[in-house]
Amino acid sequence: MNNETTLFIELWHSVRDHLGSDDRISREVLEKWFMSFEDFGFTKEELSGLLAEEKILQESFSDYYGEEEEYEDEDEDYNYDYED
Repeated sequence: MNNETTLFIELWHSVRDHLGSDDRISREVLEKWFMSFEDFGFTKEELSGLLAEEKILQESFSDYYGEEEEYEDEDEDYNYDYED
């Protein structure tokens, strides 16, 4: 793990429990956070790889980059064509 990744993870662990229950404010703070990391050279792909299973980070990332959330469809590869 490189220093930038370690920094991101350590900072996240230090702030996540202090974000308020107001989802709007939390998202605004995290969007500014992503902006700051971009200013220091993080790419969208690098940031995306650091989101782990943190829902608030994933949602804020999607808001910041204007992306729709993607959900894996467990039945996506299932063949529904039945032959009797």
